[in-house]
Amino acid sequence: MTVEPTDFAEMTQFVLEEKEAKKRLAAAEEAIEQWTKRVTMARKHGQTLLAGEAAERVQQEMANRDAATQDLERIANDKQMLRYETRLPGENPGQAFAEQLLGQFDDMGVHGEEYELNKISKDQEADDMLAALKMKLGNKK
Repeated sequence: MTVEPTDFAEMTQFVLEEKEAKKRLAAAEEAIEQWTKRVTMARKHGQTLLAGEAAERVQQEMANRDAATQDLERIANDKQMLRYETRLPGENPGQAFAEQLLGQFDDMGVHGEEYELNKISKDQEADDMLAALKMKLGNKK
């Protein structure tokens, strides 16, 4: 499987976007914690106006957190889709690897089909010999 330069560039862009979204998520979570503490402190000191303003900031940061989370989900889906699209139709990486190994065995003079036929032949001979031995032992009784 070959990766086109445009696919590589697109994946790189997704990784950069993901990194930036993770930073935004962490910043939003930190801000939520900080502003929640400020709400508590303002209420404790009877500052209802400040508490209300701080609560609004908590809501804004929650929206920022939700947006960053949605971006991360979108990026994950985009990365998965790109991985899927870069595979050629009908291409199976495991099958390609197996075919490559078979080619290497053929180059070394080891042919898988001949081995399989020889094995089947030997198995059949062993079964025939076993059947003959059983018949011979059965006749002696």
